[in-house]
Amino acid sequence: MFAQLTRRFRAFARDESGSASIEAVLWIPLFFMVLVLSVQVTLITTAQTKVMRIVQDANRGYALGRLDGTMVCNPGQTADATATQAYIVSAISGISPRATSTAKVNCATRTITSTVDMPATDLSPFRMLPNTSWLRVTVSAQQIREF
Repeated sequence: MFAQLTRRFRAFARDESGSASIEAVLWIPLFFMVLVLSVQVTLITTAQTKVMRIVQDANRGYALGRLDGTMVCNPGQTADATATQAYIVSAISGISPRATSTAKVNCATRTITSTVDMPATDLSPFRMLPNTSWLRVTVSAQQIREF
């Protein structure tokens, strides 16, 4: 009985027919994580592009006088463009609810600079990387006033 059990165990140890499936079981989780991570980076980049477009539209609205058109700006000062900032915050609230926005106007050069700072975790539906609350995405755009 013991000899028969030993013989079967040795035959099982010499058999290599299942070795590929063992390697696959070890490698598939790694490949899956790489795939999900690349999808996550793609989604973050896509959301960043959407936010950049919103910021550029807001700056263009200011440059054409649609936003903050009645703002008094003395040369040599920097002023807040509150209507432009409010437009940006309302437009990106669906993308990143914890985003912060600033819109400053340099009165000497007649340029507006808008910046949005948001956590990267707001931009991706996956939470593959734990403890990444420190990772932030910043979008900034500048436009010259045209009137």
